[in-house]
Amino acid sequence: MTTPLPELAPDEQELLSRVRELTPGFAADAAGYDERAEIPRAALDALHAAGVSRALLPAALGGDGISYLAFGELLRLVAEAGQLMAYSTEVLATEIGREVLGVTDEGPGA
Repeated sequence: MTTPLPELAPDEQELLSRVRELTPGFAADAAGYDERAEIPRAALDALHAAGVSRALLPAALGGDGISYLAFGELLRLVAEAGQLMAYSTEVLATEIGREVLGVTDEGPGA
């Protein structure tokens, strides 16, 4: 069991605890996703249900706005289940930035 990061807010630690509970199931399915070059849709749905999508959304837009430290830890936990899982989670965060915040490759609102 990983010791909670003391710098994280209690709600961030709770989110990471929920993600930590999901990752063994992700790891069990990771090889199949990699072999099929398939996006792990069920795993992304589980992360969404655990509150990850809301957590990635800034507080000013109704989300939880987790810290960069918490986001890094979230990616680390998901990456333990496989590279594709970590990549898919990062893509989810990028898409939230593009769709909700108007971030482009040129920068915010460009």
